[in-house]
Amino acid sequence: MTGFVVAAWATRIPAVQQRLSLSPGRLAVAVLGLEGGALVGLPAGGAIVTRFGSRRSLRLGFAVCPTALLAAALAPGLGWLAAGLAVMAAANSVIDVAMNVQGIELERRYRRPILSGLHAAHPLGMLAGGLAGTGDAAADVSLGAHFAMAGGVGLLGGIAATPWLAAEHRQPGQPRLARPGGRLLLLGVVAFCVFLLDGAANNWSAAQLRGAHGASPALAAAAFTAFTAALALGRLAGDRLIGRFGRTRVVRAGGLVAAAGGAVTVAAPGALPALAGWAVLGAGLAALAPAVLGAAPGLSRAPAPVAVATVTVLGYLGSFTGPPLVGALAELTGLSRALGLLVVAGAAVALLAGRALEPCSPGPIARRRGWNPGRVAIPSRVRFAPSVVTGGAAMSNTDPSSFAGLTALVDDRSNEELTAAVEEQEGGTAVVLEKVFNGMRSTFNPEKAAGQQAVVQYEIGAPGGSQEWNMRIADGRCEVEPGRAESPRVTLKISVADFLRLLTGKANGMQLFMTGKLKVSGDLFFAQTYQAWFDRPAG
Repeated sequence: MTGFVVAAWATRIPAVQQRLSLSPGRLAVAVLGLEGGALVGLPAGGAIVTRFGSRRSLRLGFAVCPTALLAAALAPGLGWLAAGLAVMAAANSVIDVAMNVQGIELERRYRRPILSGLHAAHPLGMLAGGLAGTGDAAADVSLGAHFAMAGGVGLLGGIAATPWLAAEHRQPGQPRLARPGGRLLLLGVVAFCVFLLDGAANNWSAAQLRGAHGASPALAAAAFTAFTAALALGRLAGDRLIGRFGRTRVVRAGGLVAAAGGAVTVAAPGALPALAGWAVLGAGLAALAPAVLGAAPGLSRAPAPVAVATVTVLGYLGSFTGPPLVGALAELTGLSRALGLLVVAGAAVALLAGRALEPCSPGPIARRRGWNPGRVAIPSRVRFAPSVVTGGAAMSNTDPSSFAGLTALVDDRSNEELTAAVEEQEGGTAVVLEKVFNGMRSTFNPEKAAGQQAVVQYEIGAPGGSQEWNMRIADGRCEVEPGRAESPRVTLKISVADFLRLLTGKANGMQLFMTGKLKVSGDLFFAQTYQAWFDRPAG
């Protein structure tokens, strides 16, 4: 429904521009109102969805957004047009946050990537709206009649769909705003470039064919339609691509394809090649927004609505600054040359994808050991120096990276004896924990994780001081490294003896939690569920 409403505006931009006699620079002011309203609406959307849930928030957004479209059609001047677009965009931002939170909740329940397929409905709605806009433009239908029809469809259809949606888990007292930092900030930079590309296509595709190549109103509107058709078809395949190749490769490749499409659009000698360039750009962008937004909750302690809103705010800064910048550059160089900004943005997405979306990079300790997390070989047998441990047998040839070896280490020992046994191994607690975590990583089952992303921080108490390890799960992989992670989803504090007993089934996690021996901060529900992503080790 939102795609249908947005397409009504996008396909009739040339008609609005002509009715109000707007130059590209003055049209950019109206676009500024659109993007400004969207930017203000996003943090409000995060707070509203955190407070009321996605279903109630969607009802509110759909009551306002389509109605404001008609107000924009009736605007007597540039100021009223910008104000109407700002209200429409602010309500649409609330809808955006709520729909993404709903999609992430459904991904969690289905335990596989589905967000890209859900996002495909948006460009499909835009495609339907684009076709309607193209037909109305060709038939010279008035703006008021066209926008009234589109707004009515969005209002009735959107509100009618909300009762069927899932109710996501919410906790009272959760923060409603978050300051971006660390990997979440870097993810926001990628989102900035992605949304810049999308905003430029939405606002300038039809105008470029009309102004730079002299296309008819119907052919100009077809540029937007071609872009959205490629976007929709690409998103239908996005979940399968993300599941097979991971978010990082998909985002990197999508950025390169989008940059190529932008280059074709800039260099096109006529309307038809430019139209083809917009289609290529849409294909490159297809999976980018779902991949980036779907990664946000796993990189922050904040509630999912707030994490999604935070990254989307940074993304909308791209929409906020990009299209008006294109308009300003067009006043100096012409619109086609100004769209060279698309090539730069697409290349930036490709360059930043690895750092923003990789589950982890080698930490300082790992680099000193020459260890590349995720690619380290798990030893089939680790030999320990023979030693006599209080209350137990010698621990030579025990391998704590295997379940049998870990069980042999734990069996028939009190916590004090087990702690001493671990300390007396070659390398002490740090080396033993490294092998234990490597063993855990080897049992990770990507099918059970099904596209989920998360960072788990472990603080394991030991005689020599707390041992910090972090586990990153993303793109079908589990990575572990020593040290503290930024913005973990959950932090677990436990003694080394209780930790090893918990892994071998000699201790009960709930009992440890209730007695204060296991302290959990962050997402308590996730702390109870992510362990199901690991197979019970053999042997």
